[in-house]
Amino acid sequence: MAHVPEKASGKMLFFTFMTPKANSTVAQRTARRMEWIYPEGIHVLGEYWLANHDPEVVLITETDDAVTMIQALTQWEDLFDAKVVPAITVEAGLEKAREMFAAAVA
Repeated sequence: MAHVPEKASGKMLFFTFMTPKANSTVAQRTARRMEWIYPEGIHVLGEYWLANHDPEVVLITETDDAVTMIQALTQWEDLFDAKVVPAITVEAGLEKAREMFAAAVA
């Protein structure tokens, strides 16, 4: 997994791209999703099932603890390959950039 970003206001933002494994079926994936509930500690900002194969699912989540996100994804590893990408909002990124430039000229 990629570097985990610094916590901004206690939350870490993740984009997760899920591609179905060759041996999984649409029926299996749909049945699992109908029963599955996100674990406590994961705030879902968006979940999208695309008319696409790679990726088929895109999740946008926030959590206080990256381990919670990793544990949640292990419940899907028989049906999907998942790529988790830490992210930062443009506002937080620009603030970090200002801090870096200010430190560089100081």
